[in-house]
Amino acid sequence: MALVKGFLRSKPKLEIPKYKYLVSFVIGLLLAYSLYAIQYITREMIRASSISEDDLWMLSDSEVSFYNLIFAFVAFIMAQSFCFEFLFNQPKRTFNTKPGRLQTIVHEQRFLNWYFLAWFSKVAIMYGLLFCTAGLGDFYIMSFYPDFNYMFILMVVVLFLQTWNGLLLTFKRRAFKWMIVSLLILTTLSFGLSKVAIVDYTALNELVIQKRLDVQYKLRLPRTVVYQNIGFRFRNLPSIALVTPKDTASNQPLLCIGLRKIVISKLPLEILQMRAKQASELRDFMPVFLKIDKEVPMSYVHEVKKELAFVNIQRLNYLVIPSVAKYDKRYYQGSNRTFLSVVNTDYFAPKHDAYWKIAAAVSNKIEVSVSNSEYLIDGVTISLDEFALVLRKRVNQNLDYAIILNFKENVNFGTYFDLVSRIHEAIYSLRDEVANDNYSLNYKTIEDNYYYERTDEIREARKYIMDKYPLRYIEIWDKSGIKPIEKIQADFALPEL
Repeated sequence: MALVKGFLRSKPKLEIPKYKYLVSFVIGLLLAYSLYAIQYITREMIRASSISEDDLWMLSDSEVSFYNLIFAFVAFIMAQSFCFEFLFNQPKRTFNTKPGRLQTIVHEQRFLNWYFLAWFSKVAIMYGLLFCTAGLGDFYIMSFYPDFNYMFILMVVVLFLQTWNGLLLTFKRRAFKWMIVSLLILTTLSFGLSKVAIVDYTALNELVIQKRLDVQYKLRLPRTVVYQNIGFRFRNLPSIALVTPKDTASNQPLLCIGLRKIVISKLPLEILQMRAKQASELRDFMPVFLKIDKEVPMSYVHEVKKELAFVNIQRLNYLVIPSVAKYDKRYYQGSNRTFLSVVNTDYFAPKHDAYWKIAAAVSNKIEVSVSNSEYLIDGVTISLDEFALVLRKRVNQNLDYAIILNFKENVNFGTYFDLVSRIHEAIYSLRDEVANDNYSLNYKTIEDNYYYERTDEIREARKYIMDKYPLRYIEIWDKSGIKPIEKIQADFALPEL
């Protein structure tokens, strides 16, 4: 008798009852839907944990569709792996081949299930902890979609091929036909399942969005080149917002703490309550962060500054958006705040008088006049874009300088802040030159190290630079604003802490 090609290779002859195909298909569908639902709900739980004062990890429609599709593929591939295990895990006597080869398929499917689930769950949990932790807002920094979407696609491809690894080694060419059919079926089912919304993800978005102050009112923060970053200790400290109504019939600004609207006379008491919640060593240094819409008139800002003076808030921090922002603008308004710090000396007569004495004694007085329509330096009209450059030149002419800001009318906050930020920009650029020439660092790096390290070298470097280019300016307001004359007192008794 002639030898048959491949007689040394035993071909598996499976005797699988037809009902097992039906049972595995039904169980596979149920398992796929369950795994898809678990992944979907886990993602929404992570998003819910990211909710802070008025922010959360927001997903676009395209991002949700992509993640849903990946979840569906993973669910169906895992379900298919379970089906393979269910079909091939039979008594060894039913196979007309060596039992070890087909048992290897069963073992591979089991290993794939548990190993992948362990890996995938660890990665998902770590991502949630690192980038979506409540209040930190780091989901603005790191996002897998769309920059790293190929990672998920490759994961699905590798996972699918891995389920067929043992089958291809055992059944050779016959398995390729089954694999192509399987791929078409899985792709069709995955696209269909990805359209199923287990929960309404837009409901969570709307729940948070509708509470935002910038949705309910006008709140357009200014942009600036010079800014500082908040320290970790005060991340959860609520901000004070001065907003304008969207209703054009009413132009009266509104005052909010966090998301609560309050009357301005209650502001000192609110500040005291906020301060009482801080650790004892931080109470005296508790900062105040102000979100102010550009259209708010400075007369109202002065009223707020006066109320803050009642509780001895001498330094103000205006929340800003960096001119060159790397991330979404909401990143800079939440826990990772960026701000420009100024001194609230207007209502502290001794300090104001001291500023006046310094300004009067210097030999280089730089007179700046400001209105809603123009800026003048020593009587010469200057555009806002040229302001910082011209001011740099005037300062360098004589380092014994002081900048006198004369406000001719009740300007809005946007006009006021544009001027103050340009002054900071001019002085900080000069400080940068000194820092680079003497220490090969920019001034912001030295200042950040000063707040975190406080080494002798950093102290001396910072003091040297600040002494050479002090941020020395004083504001003078006409009767439409607030002209500080004497220390004012609150018209009610403040409680003891």
